[in-house]
Amino acid sequence: MRRELFHCIRADIEVVEPYFQLKYDCTSRADFSSIQKITTALHILAYGNPIDREDEALSITEMTATETVCIFCQTIINMYSEQYLRSPNERDLIRLLDKNKSRGFPGMIRFIQCPTPNISYEVNGRMYHIPYYLTDCIYPHYAILVQTLKHPKNEMEKHFAKKQETTRKDVERAFGVL
Repeated sequence: MRRELFHCIRADIEVVEPYFQLKYDCTSRADFSSIQKITTALHILAYGNPIDREDEALSITEMTATETVCIFCQTIINMYSEQYLRSPNERDLIRLLDKNKSRGFPGMIRFIQCPTPNISYEVNGRMYHIPYYLTDCIYPHYAILVQTLKHPKNEMEKHFAKKQETTRKDVERAFGVL
């Protein structure tokens, strides 16, 4: 997750959920910061870290880590479900297509849950009328599923594979975590 996105989410969470606001105990000792709590939740959710591992990594007890994950998930759902946790609409599809075109992937929608729009785009002088999705090797070989090159042979293939993996992983991580 990009640093800017992390801090945007952190700022939003601190405003709506008091649990993530910095507090002090009666001895003026600071509690865990929102950054520590959100990092703990993301490590557990995104990477499948066991809850007790956060005790070693960030000195957060198992009980606090469990509570943090639960409150983080509920807060994310409450804050973002209406805007982000829904099927994409026509405006979203146009935005995705434009953004991916600027990244060098004209006609790519990104993820399977999108409805298929009627679009046309050109790649290497050839017109296409079917959008495609970036996938990894677990999907079957279909014309609309473009998989990463496992063993790129030349610089152009290496460049394509790197750009494709970067784009696919950004989306997978961001949507997977949220």
